[in-house]
Amino acid sequence: MTHAIITSLNKCHDAWFFFLFKGNQILILFHSIKIVMSKQKIISKEEEATAQQEIWIYVFGFTPMAVIKCAIELRIPDLLDNRDTPITLTELATNIECSIPLLHRIMRFLVQYKIFQETPVSETCFGYVHTPLSQLLTTRGKYSMADFVLLESSPIMLAPWHKLSARVLGKEESAFGAAHGDDIWRFAEANLGHSKLIDDAMACDARVAVGAVIAGCLEVFRSCGRWWMLVAVIGRLYG
Repeated sequence: MTHAIITSLNKCHDAWFFFLFKGNQILILFHSIKIVMSKQKIISKEEEATAQQEIWIYVFGFTPMAVIKCAIELRIPDLLDNRDTPITLTELATNIECSIPLLHRIMRFLVQYKIFQETPVSETCFGYVHTPLSQLLTTRGKYSMADFVLLESSPIMLAPWHKLSARVLGKEESAFGAAHGDDIWRFAEANLGHSKLIDDAMACDARVAVGAVIAGCLEVFRSCGRWWMLVAVIGRLYG
C-alpha cells in the first residue's frame, strides 16, 4: 500500500517536502521549495529592549549641555576651585544662595556624569571635589573651556540646529542664516554681546591648540629662527 506524506519545512519558508512510501521503503523523495524571505528583519526581544532604552538618549540628549551650562553660570566649578577641602551641599547652596533640594538634583546629575566627585567628610555627610573634567569648567583655569561651552549652548548658536533640515534640502545657504537672517560674522558685528562670546570661546581654543602646536612642532619653529614672530602671535592670542 502506498502512502503520500506532505510536511512543511518551517514557518519562515514556504517549503514543502513530499514523501512517497510503500510499506517500509521510501520509493520517491522529492521536494518543491519556494522560499519567501521576509523583508523585515526579525528583531529579538533583547534588541527591542536596547532600542527602547537608547531612544531616551535622543529624547533628552540636550540635558548634559544644559546642566553643565547651569553649573558654570552658578559658578560651581569656581567655588570648588577656591577650596582645599570638599564643599558640602549646604555650603554650596549658601554660597550660591539657592534652594538645597534643587541644587541637589543638579549635583546628583553632574556626579552621575563624572563631572564632579562625591567624597565623605563625616559619617553622615559628604562633599564635592573636582575631577579633571570639572577643572576645565572653571572660568580662570589654564585650559578652561567654560566660555566655549557658554557659546555653543547659547540660544543663538543652538537655533541653527533647528534649521538643519532646511539646509540639507537646499532651501537655505546656511543653517545660521536661516535662523538669524545673516551669516555668523555679520551677526556678531551687529551684536556685541555675541561677538564677545565668540572671542572668549576662541581664546579657550587658542590656549589649548597653540600649546599643542608648539609642543608638537618645536623643531619646526626653531628652524624658522624667528621666535619674535611666534611670541607676538601668542601674545595676541593670550591677550
